[in-house]
Amino acid sequence: MVAAARRSVPVDRRVRWPDLRRYLLDQIEQRSVPLYESEESVSVLEFNHGWMVPTRHLFVLGLNEGSLPATPPADPIFSERERDNHALDLRTHDHRTAWLQWDMLVAGCVDRLYLSRSRKSITGGALESGLVPASLFWPGGGDVQTEDKRPASRRELLRHTVRDGATHGTLAVEAGMAADLARVAELTRVDALRADTAAPAGYEGVLSSPTVLHRLRTRFGTDHRWSPSALENFPVCPMGFFAERVLGLKPDEIPQEGMPPVVEGNIYHDALERIYGKLRGRRLAQLSERQVDDLVSEVLAEGEGSRHVRLKYQPYPLESHDQEQIRRNLIQLMLADLEDADHLASDAWMSMYHEKWMEWIEDSDLLQKTGAVRLGGIADRIDVDGEGNLRVIDYKRSGKTRSDIERGKTLQAVLYGRAVHDLMGPVAYSAYWNVRNLEARGPRSGARRTSPEIVAPHNDADPLVEAVLEQLDHIVADVTDGRFPSAPRQLDRTTLACAPWCGKAEFCQPSWRSRNKGRRRLKSA
Repeated sequence: MVAAARRSVPVDRRVRWPDLRRYLLDQIEQRSVPLYESEESVSVLEFNHGWMVPTRHLFVLGLNEGSLPATPPADPIFSERERDNHALDLRTHDHRTAWLQWDMLVAGCVDRLYLSRSRKSITGGALESGLVPASLFWPGGGDVQTEDKRPASRRELLRHTVRDGATHGTLAVEAGMAADLARVAELTRVDALRADTAAPAGYEGVLSSPTVLHRLRTRFGTDHRWSPSALENFPVCPMGFFAERVLGLKPDEIPQEGMPPVVEGNIYHDALERIYGKLRGRRLAQLSERQVDDLVSEVLAEGEGSRHVRLKYQPYPLESHDQEQIRRNLIQLMLADLEDADHLASDAWMSMYHEKWMEWIEDSDLLQKTGAVRLGGIADRIDVDGEGNLRVIDYKRSGKTRSDIERGKTLQAVLYGRAVHDLMGPVAYSAYWNVRNLEARGPRSGARRTSPEIVAPHNDADPLVEAVLEQLDHIVADVTDGRFPSAPRQLDRTTLACAPWCGKAEFCQPSWRSRNKGRRRLKSA
């Protein structure tokens, strides 16, 4: 079968993944997930002793000789450093994988195929050399009939002990390899857990230790005050939430060049808070357009020289252009408020609170797992109309859709709307305002493009409200039950990995199987 597969490879040494899998991976097709899309191609590297198919997360290796090579083959695909270290670094060939020790790679692969997974050590982000096979099978099918003979080397003894269990266990202990045996056996068990298609296990962010679970339930119990913004971060990256909120780990805050989205959002929030702080005791309707312009410019000029230090970003050539765009957006927002304040109709909205701190307990009947959740945070804006109705606005630098709310991807507008309704009075609706795009939309939305208005957020029967409360219930239950799967909400389709902006990707490194399992669990929860 191997020979037939190799004969089918074109001259340019590229084959479609389904064709290669049909010839070579039929024995494990039911135990693994496809690594590539149906029309994607992979390269086949051939050398003196066999062939290899490197992929992003796994690679298939087959040897044609009956004995292992003493040294790496003298092949152009190996660099001088790799030959010296007896290691193959597939990163030099534009493949996303870690360092692979050559002798660990080919040990036990004689006339067989191995499916091996590359690993990355969490400690210091250093790459760990060495692999543990995930699946072993014969190219032609059938069970392996091993000969009952004493292994010729310590490595062969270790390999046979891990593969055959107690058959060679006594010999390994007699040879003083108990520690090595325990380590390799543990790695084999970990790899089997990662390759399994069952529910996510401990090595994929699901904790089971009674002591750890007790600490989680104590720390994040009924007295813990949850931040709505922190709750929104959990579905995006549960493992990142665990690292930052549970372990207290934060990356080195090295300022990056340019204005990251979070920095731009902080500039808008800080400016709006100070603008409306200066207007306390003054009627907005008494201001002219020139005075609005001067007020916004004055606020942005305060601390301009130290803004990049406070918000942790490096100055860059286009910073003045971006700052001017922020100033224009803020002026348009203020002028729209000025128009509303000068309007005498009963449905005209008047600004009442900005950056209002609120603390409340959410005890809806929809919280079936948690019962009640204590929440606390800052509502960006609360307005009132002539009839005493309230509306709650959450500023965003990007638009939010109905789908985002239905999937529980964004929670703040609904949660703050319910808090204002309970603590201040009836809320007509709550919504997100995109401060970077202020086009007209909706008869009661002013001159701003908003998300779909969540009418009466206190109504548990509303589908959007129900979706948000169910997501809140699942998130709190996941944290207290120790479930932090590597399941980002949306993968980056270019790199086939986590989103490039994720600061936790360096130590997370989730496998495709763990992502798929975590995503299925989140959908079914």
